[in-house]
Amino acid sequence: MQTNCIETIYSIDKFNIYSTEWNVEKPQAMLILIHGFCTYAGVMKRMANMLVSHNILLCMPDLPYHGRSSGEPKGWVNSFTTFTEVCNKYIDQVKEKYNPNRTIPIYIMGHSMGGLIVSIIARQRKDLKGVIGSAPAYEINNTMVMLFYLIIVVVLYFIPKLYLPSQYSDKEFPRKEVRQMFEEDQYVTKGKTYLKTIVEMTKYGEREKYSDIFIPFLLIQGTNDESVTMEGAQIKSTHLKNQYSQFLIYKDCIHCLYEEKNLEEQVINIIHWIQKVNNHNNMK
Repeated sequence: MQTNCIETIYSIDKFNIYSTEWNVEKPQAMLILIHGFCTYAGVMKRMANMLVSHNILLCMPDLPYHGRSSGEPKGWVNSFTTFTEVCNKYIDQVKEKYNPNRTIPIYIMGHSMGGLIVSIIARQRKDLKGVIGSAPAYEINNTMVMLFYLIIVVVLYFIPKLYLPSQYSDKEFPRKEVRQMFEEDQYVTKGKTYLKTIVEMTKYGEREKYSDIFIPFLLIQGTNDESVTMEGAQIKSTHLKNQYSQFLIYKDCIHCLYEEKNLEEQVINIIHWIQKVNNHNNMK
């Protein structure tokens, strides 16, 4: 199977959005994959290669204030709507580029904060066949933010770019070499956690976990995830209203699902789900 990897930049609103794209012959689906908080598309290259090997036309942007896209400081955002608005316009542009006749079924997928973003977008667009949320940030596991949320909101009004020092721990990664890869990657934001972004994520996650979604939605969660809660995913699963929606739970897996040892199993399940949804649409 021939694949063509393209790296390009789109001008969207006031941002230059860096994009990595794989065009394939006779794709079974077009998938837009959105990364998580303080990372960028490049950290998901292992999953990307597996998806492309299954004839997926794949497009992966770096979000504003992340990775190789513009926006400073990295890891900060003033409003979560910046992410959803830019992603919607990005989807429009890559759809026009690769799928102008809408003959290829379009899916969106996001991990962590990206999972929250695609959940919101799922209720905004009419051109999607399905959505995949990998450990979406419906409820972040941050005790300090939960306890002092209102105080933090007031402080951020006066100091919007307030941050806390941060560092990785081994429990965030399935293997030590993955942690090392993150620490050495110049495009991964490290050392600072901007509270404004966390507050925005918390606010939109609280709203989104109770919102009904009527198109097919594949929700994926690991039992040992310490970054987002299982409870948030369980609540969201009760608001997935399509007969082809599915909630997959992977035992002993942590938040960084795209680097877990069972990634091949995850990808195969994603492909089978896409094929099932495609077949349903073809029978209409």
